[in-house]
Amino acid sequence: MAHRALALLVALAGCKGSSTFPARKVGLRITTAEFARKNSHHSTHLDLPFRVSDKGVNGTALVLAYLQRAQEIGALYVSDVTYALQVKYNGVPIECVSKIRVDDPTAPPPPAVEAAPETSDDEPEYETTVKPWRPNTADQWVVDRELKCTKRAQQVVTTEPRYDNRYNAEVKRYIPPGGMPMEPTPHIVHYDECKLEPTKRFVHRYEHFLAAHFAPPDMAEVAKRYAERTLVEEPPLCHEIQVAPGQALRHHISSDVHFDNDYVDVMQENEIIPEKVDAQVGPSGD
Repeated sequence: MAHRALALLVALAGCKGSSTFPARKVGLRITTAEFARKNSHHSTHLDLPFRVSDKGVNGTALVLAYLQRAQEIGALYVSDVTYALQVKYNGVPIECVSKIRVDDPTAPPPPAVEAAPETSDDEPEYETTVKPWRPNTADQWVVDRELKCTKRAQQVVTTEPRYDNRYNAEVKRYIPPGGMPMEPTPHIVHYDECKLEPTKRFVHRYEHFLAAHFAPPDMAEVAKRYAERTLVEEPPLCHEIQVAPGQALRHHISSDVHFDNDYVDVMQENEIIPEKVDAQVGPSGD
């Protein structure tokens, strides 16, 4: 089961191929931390790394793959979803964290945060201090790997009891416990067949997204499958990080996952979306 789930994650968040996503149903939901704590029995932190590529990373597929993994391990809710890109800029490793949350019109606005300063030659240079700051934005032509889905239907056959219960009016004779006759029953299952297609477009994005060839997730698409309310993505916050010599940068997506049981076997470091992180990403000439 774990191998099948990992293979599905690779197909969803990778740069080629196609796969399917779960149809909307009552199941895993993105919600607030307060609601999740009140309506679950146990929670843990699920942090999974992902890889960036010059071919591009589709943020929507990445988030959906992560949420499907949480659903596979039995989570009821996820809260405080974040994804982080680690890049080197002007020789300094930094991490920029984006947070996805349920929209709450009554919540106070986030506190103001300084933006990264601009240099005189129009080359942005990040201010690397312990104080978080927001990255600058830029306009650029990119080739995104756009997620395109088509509705499909497939017939599946399951084995179900012939009668609703042992005392059904159609039952001609007594059926002892465990003796209910079973018979194959066909069903039509609807699903989305999705694939990533390269699409060239002119965009206005945060600079670390452009450096990492990262297309930010479509919150409406994520909410359609995993939320009851509107999802919003807060502006990213960046900070300097310490990286040992020779250590690869680690891009990762994480959240608190909530369950209705005490023990959950959550594998983390060896389950990578889509594969082991082995690349450092930054502006050319870095």
